[in-house]
Amino acid sequence: MMHPTVDFKEYLRPGVRVHLSGIGGVSMCPLAEVLLGMGLRVQGSDMSESDTVRHLRSLGIPVAVGHSADNLQNAQLVIRTAAIHDDNPEISGAIARGIPVYERAQAWGAIMQRYQNALCISGTHGKTTTTSMATHIFMAAQADPTVMIGGTLPMLHSGYRVGHGDTIILESCEYCNSFLNFFPTVAVILNVEADHLDFFKDLSDVEHSFHAFADLVPQRGYVIVNGDDAGAMDSVKGLSHPVFTFSVRDDGADCRADNVAFHDGCGEFDVMIHGEFYAHIALAVAGKHNISNALAAASAAYVLGLSGKAVEEGLRTFHGAGRRFEYKGSYHGAAVFDDYAHHPGELHALLTTARSMPYKRIICAFQPHTYTRTQALFEDFVRELKLADIAVLAEIYAARENNDIGISSSQLAKEIPGAIYCSTLDQVADTLARIARPDDLILTVGAGDIFRAGEKLLAKEEAMTISPVYSGRPDAQREPVEQRVYELLDTLHIPYQRVDHEPAYDMDACAGISEALGITICKNLLLTPRNRSAFYLLAMPADLPFRTAYFSKKIGSSRLSFASPEDLQALLGVQPGSASVLGLMNDTEHRVTLALERRVAEAEWFGCHPCRNTSSLRLKTADLLHVFLPHIGVEPIIVDL
Repeated sequence: MMHPTVDFKEYLRPGVRVHLSGIGGVSMCPLAEVLLGMGLRVQGSDMSESDTVRHLRSLGIPVAVGHSADNLQNAQLVIRTAAIHDDNPEISGAIARGIPVYERAQAWGAIMQRYQNALCISGTHGKTTTTSMATHIFMAAQADPTVMIGGTLPMLHSGYRVGHGDTIILESCEYCNSFLNFFPTVAVILNVEADHLDFFKDLSDVEHSFHAFADLVPQRGYVIVNGDDAGAMDSVKGLSHPVFTFSVRDDGADCRADNVAFHDGCGEFDVMIHGEFYAHIALAVAGKHNISNALAAASAAYVLGLSGKAVEEGLRTFHGAGRRFEYKGSYHGAAVFDDYAHHPGELHALLTTARSMPYKRIICAFQPHTYTRTQALFEDFVRELKLADIAVLAEIYAARENNDIGISSSQLAKEIPGAIYCSTLDQVADTLARIARPDDLILTVGAGDIFRAGEKLLAKEEAMTISPVYSGRPDAQREPVEQRVYELLDTLHIPYQRVDHEPAYDMDACAGISEALGITICKNLLLTPRNRSAFYLLAMPADLPFRTAYFSKKIGSSRLSFASPEDLQALLGVQPGSASVLGLMNDTEHRVTLALERRVAEAEWFGCHPCRNTSSLRLKTADLLHVFLPHIGVEPIIVDL
């Protein structure tokens, strides 16, 4: 089709009638709201009903379901998403009538020229997370930004917001050179790798595109570049104005991380700018790559005049974007997470982060995205997927492509030891259900619809069957470790109520048990420093997040981690999932220190397993503190968490 001859910004005036094809898309909906706020008469169409469509209608925007030339009515211009091609009836109808058709990126490019600050965050990967981090920072600074993110940010309950401040923050994609339609005053380049090779010729071509993007920044603006990434640095060689670098490793960078430490996989560090302290960051998202993302967001905040305090507060409250290591639930004691990673570099960051977490096995259900990417980066995908203990390969998600090259995920599976190929998402879910074990980490990974396999898996988790509430011990003999609990409680004349149930491997499974007993089952964690010189059993409320560093500091210990299954058995006589304060009766050498979170110690009732996770007990906390623990020679410490 012919490109429009009129600059889009000429249409940014009240009363102009604009039609958005694909108006329910992640960046089309905020575009519709922004245009409406400028006084344009906005209408649109989408292929199906959705919450987004209903939201737009609530604003007074007419939205038709289905695409038809008749939907255009008396529109003066049309804006489309990349998914809508020239043969779409609305596009062909507009061409036939001489109505100009613009790309979504052209519209955003025109709009951002109206803002004093246009912060555009680009890179092969990490864009959504970094844009989300920047949003948190600017919101903490009360800058009231307009935001467009390629994913859902829990704080916004969407992927966008329309603000009234002087800053617009946009995730900026290089595919089809769409970000070359933008007018950034601050351009961030996180990393540059070979990707989208259905459009770009090779890595050099990708770097040339990012160079052109950086060159769009005016002399008064800033180009912020990851000094640790060779491709990013190559892309700004020969740039006409200086760049602002950030780095986790290079002391010579403009912005760097100092005093880096990790707590439960999450980075804590000082942000130093030009050698001076700027902010102290304690991240709530795991992985070394997120330190780099945080430095990028902090660099943008710095050059735009925000305080280090805003950076600290914004990043403190950031717990991840949707589909970025997003917890979805548990299946038979295995934790299920979902992630958008679809490039080898993203897979490497995801799986190395997962490796640093206290799970027995990493199961990665991966859905490659596009045939061209899979073929071009085949060996890289094989290498990274070997980092998982088990790789489950879903069939390639076609997206915008036809399989003209005859490639399949089954070919990847053949190159990865132990990998399992599944032709449908139902097969993926069934496979995950078959191989899942307690304390596994299950990842559904990819930019397509692989998350549905995780949803199907979690739907298989049936509601736990729980017995009526009984008083006292069961009639039938139980396993010795459980039987000894009942015998001691009876000997000490401690009354208790009991329910029996299926194995409860995590706190999600305990929710129904707590309801049946009318109390909250405690979270019990056996912890030890690296040298195993001491052991601590922490009993805390189930809904209270656990931060290793905070607890370690409270008790004056070096950094603690979870004890091994062997330690659980040797010290408490229990298997994983069955840790209990009552198990201290088996610690005859008193090697374990009991720590009770204050809310647990002060509660009327105490809930726990009798050293087996197939039953749960309710007893008076006073009986635990003043009868049971003194009898076995245990004096607890009380901590505030």
